Amino acid sequence: TVAVLSNEIDRSWAEQSPVLAQVDHVLPCADNGIMNPDRRAYQRVLLITGCTADRALFVDDDADNVRGAQGAGLATLLFDTSDPAASWAQIEQSIKQ
Repeated sequence: TVAVLSNEIDRSWAEQSPVLAQVDHVLPCADNGIMNPDRRAYQRVLLITGCTADRALFVDDDADNVRGAQGAGLATLLFDTSDPAASWAQIEQSIKQ
Protein backbone atom coordinates (compact mmCIF):
# COMPACT_ATOMS: atom_id res chain seq x y z
CA THR A 1 0.00 0.00 0.00
CA VAL A 2 1.27 3.45 -0.90
CA ALA A 3 -0.09 6.53 0.84
CA VAL A 4 0.83 10.16 0.35
CA LEU A 5 0.53 12.44 3.39
CA SER A 6 1.05 16.11 2.56
CA ASN A 7 0.80 19.50 4.20
CA GLU A 8 1.08 21.12 0.78
CA ILE A 9 -1.67 19.62 -1.37
CA ASP A 10 -5.40 19.84 -1.05
CA ARG A 11 -8.02 17.32 -2.10
CA SER A 12 -9.05 19.13 -5.33
CA TRP A 13 -5.44 19.31 -6.55
CA ALA A 14 -4.79 15.68 -5.61
CA GLU A 15 -7.83 14.52 -7.58
CA GLN A 16 -6.40 16.11 -10.75
CA SER A 17 -2.89 14.66 -10.47
CA PRO A 18 -2.13 11.67 -12.71
CA VAL A 19 0.77 10.69 -10.43
CA LEU A 20 -1.32 10.73 -7.27
CA ALA A 21 -4.06 8.77 -9.04
CA GLN A 22 -1.66 5.81 -9.03
CA VAL A 23 -1.26 5.60 -5.24
CA ASP A 24 -3.65 3.87 -2.87
CA HIS A 25 -4.35 6.80 -0.54
CA VAL A 26 -3.82 10.55 -0.75
CA LEU A 27 -4.20 12.23 2.62
CA PRO A 28 -4.00 16.03 2.51
CA CYS A 29 -3.41 17.34 6.02
CA ALA A 30 -5.75 20.21 5.20
CA ASP A 31 -8.63 17.71 5.44
CA ASN A 32 -8.43 17.75 9.22
CA GLY A 33 -5.86 20.43 10.09
CA ILE A 34 -3.38 18.00 11.65
CA MET A 35 -0.12 18.76 9.92
CA ASN A 36 3.27 17.06 9.70
CA PRO A 37 5.20 16.57 11.97
CA ASP A 38 2.33 16.09 14.44
CA ARG A 39 2.31 12.42 15.51
CA ARG A 40 -1.46 12.28 14.93
CA ALA A 41 -0.94 12.85 11.19
CA TYR A 42 1.03 9.59 10.93
CA GLN A 43 -1.42 7.76 13.18
CA ARG A 44 -4.21 8.86 10.81
CA VAL A 45 -2.36 7.31 7.87
CA LEU A 46 -2.00 4.03 9.76
CA LEU A 47 -5.68 4.05 10.68
CA ILE A 48 -6.86 4.75 7.14
CA THR A 49 -4.51 2.27 5.48
CA GLY A 50 -4.95 -0.45 8.09
CA CYS A 51 -1.18 -0.72 8.34
CA THR A 52 0.69 -1.14 11.60
CA ALA A 53 3.62 1.13 12.45
CA ASP A 54 6.07 -1.76 12.39
CA ARG A 55 5.18 -2.47 8.73
CA ALA A 56 5.27 1.14 7.53
CA LEU A 57 8.05 3.13 5.89
CA PHE A 58 7.81 6.90 5.93
CA VAL A 59 9.89 8.84 3.39
CA ASP A 60 10.27 12.61 3.37
CA ASP A 61 12.84 15.24 2.44
CA ASP A 62 12.14 17.22 5.63
CA ALA A 63 14.05 16.08 8.73
CA ASP A 64 11.35 17.41 11.10
CA ASN A 65 8.71 15.27 9.39
CA VAL A 66 11.00 12.24 9.55
CA ARG A 67 11.49 12.78 13.29
CA GLY A 68 7.72 13.11 13.73
CA ALA A 69 7.15 9.79 11.99
CA GLN A 70 9.85 8.16 14.09
CA GLY A 71 8.01 9.42 17.17
CA ALA A 72 4.92 7.60 15.92
CA GLY A 73 6.94 4.38 15.65
CA LEU A 74 7.42 4.26 11.88
CA ALA A 75 10.61 3.27 10.09
CA THR A 76 11.84 6.28 8.14
CA LEU A 77 14.14 7.42 5.37
CA LEU A 78 15.25 10.98 4.77
CA PHE A 79 15.01 11.55 1.01
CA ASP A 80 18.10 13.35 -0.25
CA THR A 81 16.93 15.65 -3.04
CA SER A 82 20.54 16.24 -4.08
CA ASP A 83 20.91 12.50 -4.81
CA PRO A 84 17.47 11.16 -5.70
CA ALA A 85 18.82 7.99 -7.34
CA ALA A 86 20.49 6.93 -4.10
CA SER A 87 17.35 7.75 -2.13
CA TRP A 88 15.19 5.66 -4.46
CA ALA A 89 17.67 2.80 -4.12
CA GLN A 90 17.37 3.02 -0.32
CA ILE A 91 13.58 2.95 -0.57
CA GLU A 92 13.65 -0.09 -2.83
CA GLN A 93 16.05 -1.90 -0.52
CA SER A 94 13.94 -1.07 2.54
CA ILE A 95 10.67 -2.34 1.09
CA LYS A 96 12.24 -5.62 -0.08
CA GLN A 97 13.21 -6.55 3.47
